[in-house]
Amino acid sequence: MTSLKKEFTEFCAKVRKQHDDYTSRVARVLFVYPIAFFLVKYTKLTPTKITVFSIISGMLSLAFLSLGGEYTVTGALLVLLYGILDGIDGVIARATGLHSKFGQWLDGVAGYVLLPLMMLSAAIGLGNYQALIIGSIASLCFPLQFSLIHYFKSEIVESNERITLSSSGKFEFLKYVYGIAPFYFLLLLGALFDKIIYVLLLFAVFGNMFWMAVLFLQYKILRKDAANDLNRRGNT
Repeated sequence: MTSLKKEFTEFCAKVRKQHDDYTSRVARVLFVYPIAFFLVKYTKLTPTKITVFSIISGMLSLAFLSLGGEYTVTGALLVLLYGILDGIDGVIARATGLHSKFGQWLDGVAGYVLLPLMMLSAAIGLGNYQALIIGSIASLCFPLQFSLIHYFKSEIVESNERITLSSSGKFEFLKYVYGIAPFYFLLLLGALFDKIIYVLLLFAVFGNMFWMAVLFLQYKILRKDAANDLNRRGNT
């Protein structure tokens, strides 16, 4: 038992990510790391196979969430399963070194497509126009956030460095409060207590405020860079 515990501790140290949001960190400790450790040690499942299982779970969740009513909790559980499997595939890839461009592409595309569809499906399951409008607005938050960040990094600054919220660092904790993982757990809580509309409203408001804040931060970075360029030219 002591040897197994030591193996698990070394495994966690090897695959740990440094910049997860708080919810992701809890989910990894409680679910992702133990399951991934078991799969690596006792099975030959590859990261890509885990990704396929996560996609199947995600697609099934869309059907159950869209049906609404008594099927909503099942759909929310499948969304949570998708989230856990989505974390496991990356952990197994880091633990085994079995990285592939195809697997990385498949995992990324699944996230881009399924997350907004999960929000829309949850809204459809509620069966009213108000929920559909809120769900449609909520479904925009993650695609816009991802697109804006990736475009800025790849086309504008051409760097993969993480963006800091302030030079002092005192607002950095905000990046770790918000993320994808809270959606998985909040959706399940919303389904259990019949409050999914509030979960959708939360992401419709806060989620879209987040990408607007990202835009403003990018604007400030570019203005600062432009000012620094002017100063350098003035000194030459």
